[in-house]
Formats: sequence, C-alpha cells, structure tokens
Amino acid sequence: MHRCFDAYNAQLELAAWYLGSGGVEYCATALGHISEHDQHTSEETAQEFSAGESNDLLAADTYYVTAEMGLLIRVASSNIPDDILTLSDLPSTKGFVYFESPFTVRTSTLDGLQGIQIRALKWDQSTIVQWDSQPGRPGILIQAYAETSSWPYIAHKFEEMDLPSLVPAWISEDQWLCDLPWQGLTWDNPQPSPDNPVFEIQPDLAALRRILLSTFRLAMHKKTATIDRQHLDRPTARRAARQGAEPPDDILIIRLRRESRPAGEPEPTDTTVDWSHRWIVKGFWRNQWYPSLKLHKRIWIYEYVKGPANKPIVVRDRIYSLER
Repeated sequence: MHRCFDAYNAQLELAAWYLGSGGVEYCATALGHISEHDQHTSEETAQEFSAGESNDLLAADTYYVTAEMGLLIRVASSNIPDDILTLSDLPSTKGFVYFESPFTVRTSTLDGLQGIQIRALKWDQSTIVQWDSQPGRPGILIQAYAETSSWPYIAHKFEEMDLPSLVPAWISEDQWLCDLPWQGLTWDNPQPSPDNPVFEIQPDLAALRRILLSTFRLAMHKKTATIDRQHLDRPTARRAARQGAEPPDDILIIRLRRESRPAGEPEPTDTTVDWSHRWIVKGFWRNQWYPSLKLHKRIWIYEYVKGPANKPIVVRDRIYSLER
C-alpha cells in the first residue's frame, strides 16, 4: 500500500473518533464545557463542535507531503518572514495536509514546555468575524494534529480514553485573516492557566502558520514542487464507505521537483569573473511582485551551485543538506 494512503486513513480515523463518545468527551473536557451546574447544555455544545470537526475532515481535500519535500518546508519555514496570507495561496478551500515526516513544535502545558510531533494540518476557508460590530473578513481556520505517542501530557491526561493515533494540538482553531499582517503574533512560552482548560495547552501558533504558509507557497511553485495524483486503493475506499463518507478520487502527493537538464547540455558557467571555485547559494525567500494581485508575496528561491563548472566546489559549514 502506498504511504500516501496514510493521509486519508488519518482523516477517517479522526472523523470517526470525533463522532464517538471519546471524541466528544475529549472536546468537552478540553473546552471546559462540562460542569456540575449545566452538564446537558455543555454536552450538546461538545457534540456540535465534534460533529463540525468530523464533517470538515471528511470534506477536506487530502494532501500528502513526502519526506524530501518536508525537509525543504522545514528549512524554508524556519526563516520565512511574517507574510500576508491571500486566498490565492490556498490550493483548495478545505484541505488536510499530512507530512510523511512530522515537525517538532513547541507547546506549553501545565507540566511545562514540551516538543510535540505535528503530523498533519487542516485548513478551512471561512468568513471570520472578530468583532460583532464589524463585518467578517475572509480567512482560514487552522487546526494541527499531533502524534499521540509523542505527547506524554495528553497521553497521561486522557489515559483512560481510547485516543486515535493523532489528536488535536489545540482544542480551538487559529483564525488567520487574509490580506492583513500577522499583527505581532509571537510565541514566548506562555504559562497556561489551570483555571481555564481552553488555555491549558498553548502551541506555537506562529510556527504552525509558517509551516502551513511554506507548504502553500512551495507546493504551488512549479520550479520547486510537483503535485501528483494517486488513485485511492480499494481497502481505503471501502473503509470510507463503511463510515458513510464519500471518498476522494485521488490523493494529492506533493513532491520535490527534480532538477532536469536536456541530455548533453553542459552546466551553466559564469565567465564574467574568474572565480577560483564553485559554491552553494543557500535557499532564500524573495519578495516577488505579482501584478495581477497588486501585492508582493514571498517565493522560495531554491539553493543552487554558482561558479564555473571546471572549478572545484567549496562547501562551508552547513546545517541542512538538500539534494535534487
């Protein structure tokens, strides 16, 4: 079975869990809605929230990011400047992106700082109303899913509950408005409040945004990535049918594009300066003007080798190594 089917199977597992008693209890506990005074209303609220999350998961397009592509996203997201999100960045209105290799994201809990393994991110294009007195603005709702086995705090807190392999990294959702700056969204290891379960877990939302935005920008950049389609296999399709879900025709696989050069074509040389060696120019984000959008957006310029082909290559201290 192709590893990309792990992505859709994770969606199905989460969607089924949200609708079960365990998912509702998890949401109710984390939301802090169950109380001795108003348990009936709180349970209804948790059920509505769980049902909405389940429906969103099943309606989302499925993306699978290969380990090689994920390495590039990790490098790029570590230094992407805070940039404006636009609707044109979204590959689809609803999406679930699953990473073959997870990302480590800092998270504050009542037990202290923990690094959790983020395996998937979900987004949902929406009209977001921040203040009742103002009209809503376009944006996306973001949820992250962490590997349960990597999160001792959650595993201990819900040790009597049958948890899925992935759990929500934050019970709420990050609301990211389009066409606006990040408004100083930072993360400085906030101290969660034991009196309010909603703020019992505080993930690094800025890091999650950078990972998602880097995924959007790199996946849509034709010089950097390719998006291939893999038809859903029969076992996974049958599982979806048993859950009453309408499975997608294809899983979208985001791969790192391989550098190609016509056979016999020599490598480009730089004859302007008599360089003594070749060197690697590290990948970087460039602020590119888009006339059709009338705005600047960051695009990734992939690392490349510069210098004449007949000179030795000198590689200085590097942290990451990416190969095409």
